[in-house]
Formats: sequence, structure tokens, C-alpha cells
Amino acid sequence: MDNKGLIKKLFKEKNFIAISLVMMVLLFSLPAFRSGVYLGHDLVFHLGRIQVIAAELRSGQFPVRYEHDAWFGYGYISSTMYPNIFMYFPAVLNILGVPLFRAYNIYVIAVNIATVGISYFSFKRIFKENKWGLLGTLIYSFAAYRFSNVYQRAAVGEYTAMAFIPLLVYGFYKLYFEEKEEPIFKRIAPIVIAAFGVLQTHMLTTEMLAIFVFIFALVYIKRTLKVFKELMLSVVVILLTNAFYLVPFLQIYLTEHLNINTSITKFGVDGEGLYISQFFKPFSQGRGADLSWSPNHEEFLALGIGLVICVVAMIALIVFSKKLIVGENGKKHFKAALLIFGLGLLAAYVSSIYFPWKAFEGGSFVDKLLSSIQFPWRYLSIMNICFTVVGVYAIKTFSQKKNLYKISFVLFGVIAFLQAGIFFRYLSYSNETFAGNHMDGWPGEADSLYLIDGTDKKIIEEEGDNVEIVFDANTVTLPKFGYKNMVVTDDQTGEEIQWQLGDNNRIVIASEDYSEDITVDYKIPWIWHLSELVSLISVVGYLVVARGK
Repeated sequence: MDNKGLIKKLFKEKNFIAISLVMMVLLFSLPAFRSGVYLGHDLVFHLGRIQVIAAELRSGQFPVRYEHDAWFGYGYISSTMYPNIFMYFPAVLNILGVPLFRAYNIYVIAVNIATVGISYFSFKRIFKENKWGLLGTLIYSFAAYRFSNVYQRAAVGEYTAMAFIPLLVYGFYKLYFEEKEEPIFKRIAPIVIAAFGVLQTHMLTTEMLAIFVFIFALVYIKRTLKVFKELMLSVVVILLTNAFYLVPFLQIYLTEHLNINTSITKFGVDGEGLYISQFFKPFSQGRGADLSWSPNHEEFLALGIGLVICVVAMIALIVFSKKLIVGENGKKHFKAALLIFGLGLLAAYVSSIYFPWKAFEGGSFVDKLLSSIQFPWRYLSIMNICFTVVGVYAIKTFSQKKNLYKISFVLFGVIAFLQAGIFFRYLSYSNETFAGNHMDGWPGEADSLYLIDGTDKKIIEEEGDNVEIVFDANTVTLPKFGYKNMVVTDDQTGEEIQWQLGDNNRIVIASEDYSEDITVDYKIPWIWHLSELVSLISVVGYLVVARGK
């Protein structure tokens, strides 16, 4: 085969798409091929999660609910509160001998593969053509905020959840705009799978998406009522398949006084939003940290030039809509695009410094729900999907008059290369590298969200590994945090010993009850085990029914 024939074969649509998808994964994953990992904002916390999940699995705890050796041995319940099902993958790799940093890097590559694959699957079905699906994948996967989430912020839960968001959008598109006759369990499959993926990776992203889905459903209330049966079935399936996480999470959240549901929600988030300049910053950079009331040194935060072009394309389409939008079907899709564009603009407003976040400081359910976001700019993930969808839609609509696909793909491809080059350049010299296999005293300074409210973490950090049992006249303070499911047992008699919260929320027992034959452990409630069984039966049952019909 001569060179001309080889080039022609490579540029056949299927080959071109396959090569492009592989190149996207490889380019975005370049830092993950190093013999080390850059120390992003949350990296220590997430490396610690992998480490303790591996340790607890080795000790026989499954599923992992409690980390015995976390916080220098005082114990922690991060695995109950933070969804961790996908973290079992790098944890198992670590158990099999893969160094901690490399197990994490493999996970990053796996998520990048999932993001590109799911995005292409979803966008090509939304836009009905492979080439437009590829363009949507390029824009979404190389969004400036995704670079920041994966490498500078090391926000594992958030960037993993972003992999499933396009599938959720496709699920609602399928339900609301496609009239194809299909068994109901297959019809709701994209929504169910996407919701499972998001919920099992990041609760805050779940909350944000739920708010915007609710607005979408309200605007399309007539169609919502028509597909009400499918929506309710989706909700039931989502709740049942995720019961193994939701039941323990809700029980702890509603009964324990932790930092996450008490002290943290008392503080406003109004100073953490984005300034207008950050929405038009062309590229994010692999450096910087979050600062209140200032865009300075927040180089990792930017909407990015790619999405700005998408916004401009949609505005241009609105201006020329009378000439380009024809027929009932065209008007229907244009109306949907306007709504998605509006939701993207709403997400931009909510993520900004200009949104009245001050009004949501307080102890009400709404206040806690909204302020738990911590950083309003998390809504950039909502903007990413909204502006990607309307951008591709606008360019595709303009292409009815003149084919803009090739020039658009080249343009966004160049932007992707520039974004990667700029981001990785700053990332390489602005961040230290971790190349070890152990995080000491995890989580230490990395995380205190799930400590009992009022715990002075500085005391624990100063003590470090020098944890001791404290003997007083009538009491003994044990080096374990007093979460409500903690049980102190006399090994000789098998009886439980009564305890209470003491200094710095540690377990205190009476002196006469203490001996060297006591065990302090976290007791899993029976309802948690029941929820695990419910989820297992629901997942298997759904797969059987969906495949059988």
C-alpha cells in the first residue's frame, strides 16, 4: 500500500474517530505516565483513601466503612461518608503490589478513558452523527476545568463524576425528545447508570445536578408528566441500587454532629466565587490555590477559550435563528438548546462572586444544602456540559449552510493542544512530586470534614504517632474518636462496656472497666448490611430485566 492509500485509509471515518479518541486519552493522560504524581490540592487525602481501603481489605473488612488506623490511629469514617466504590480498583492494585502513586496514576488513565468513551457514546447519540459526537468529546474532555480537577486540584470524586455527566444528559435527551418504542427498563438505562456513577463518586456533584435536573423538569412540565412513570421508576432504581451507600450516609449525617453538617455550613461561601475576568481567561494553568475575595493566584480556575467560543456560537445562532431554524423538529431542538444555554448561564451566575450566597448562611435545610458546596466554582462542571452541548448544536446548525465541521475540529484540536501544553508546563514546575507507597498519619491535615464537631485536630496532629491511653483518677481515655457506632468490648466476658465522649471527642470509660483485654471497634448496624443486600439484589435484578426485555 502506498502512502496515499495509507493516508486515505487512516482518514476513513471509523479509523479517524478511533485514532482521535486514543490520541485524546494519551494527550490528556501524559502526566499520569510519570514515575510519580504531582501533589495537587486534595491528592494526599485521596492517596490516603486508597491506602486505607487497601489496608482494611487486607484485614478482611468488606465493604470498607471505617478506617481503624486513620488520624494516627484515632479512627475515621470517611469511607462511610465519601462514596468509594471506584477507589477499590486502585486499592486492589496496591494490594497486588503496585506502588501507591502508580495505582493512582493508573486510576487517572482509566477515568480519562471512561470520560472520552462515555462522552463519545453520549454525544454521538444526542447529535445523531459520529463526527459531531467526536467534536463534543473533544470540547468536553479538554475543558479547562477538567484539567484543573484532574491534576491541580486532584479532585478525584469530582473528576470521576464528570465522566458520567454526558451520559446523564443523553439519558434525559432520550427520555424527553425521542419517541422510539423501547422497553421501559432499557429506556431509563442511561439515567440509571449515569446517576449511579455520579452518586458513587461525588455527593456534591449529585446535589448540583439534581438542582438543574429539577429546573429542566419544571420547564418541560408537560413532557415531565408524560414520562412521569419512567422518571419515578428511575428514582426507585437509583435509590435501591445505591442503598448500600445512601442508608449509612444518611444515618450518620442525620444522627452524628460532624464538621461536614455543623461547623462548616455555618460559614458563608460568598467569597469563594469567580470574578468575570476568570470566565474569559483563555486557558487554565497547573498552579495556584483558592483565595477568598480575589482572583489572584487562582490560575487553575478558568472557563477556557473553547467554551467561550461555544457561547459565542450559540449567541450567533440566536441572532440568526429565524433564517436557520425551520420546521417543528428544528424549533423543538432550538427551544431545548435555549434552555440548556440558560442553565449554563445560571450555573455561571451561581459560581460567581456576584451570586447572593450571603443569603444562604444559616442552619436551615436549604442553607446547609447550598453552602455544603464549599466552592461555588464547582458549578463549572455544569457549565462545561451545558456550553459543550449548545456549542456543538450551534456549529452543526450553521453547517447546514456551509460545512464547518473540519475547521471546527481543527480549531478545537489546536485549543486542546495549547491548553494541554500550557497547563502541563506550569504543573511541572509549580508542584512537588510524590513517588512513594505510604501516607503517614492519614488524613492528618488533608481532611477533617468527618471529624466529630468540636475536635481540635491540631492536638491530634501534634501528638502524631505518639498516641497514648490517658489514666485519670476515675476514668480512662482511649485513643479512639467516639463515633456513635463505636463499641468497647471486654474480651474475657464478651460484654459491652459503657463509654462516653471525653476530651477532644475521645472515648472515655470508667477506670474499673479498663483492662488490657478490651477491644475498641466500629460496629456495623444490621440495617447497613440489609442495604447492601438490597443493592446487590437490585443491581442483579435490573440487569436481568433490562437485558431480558
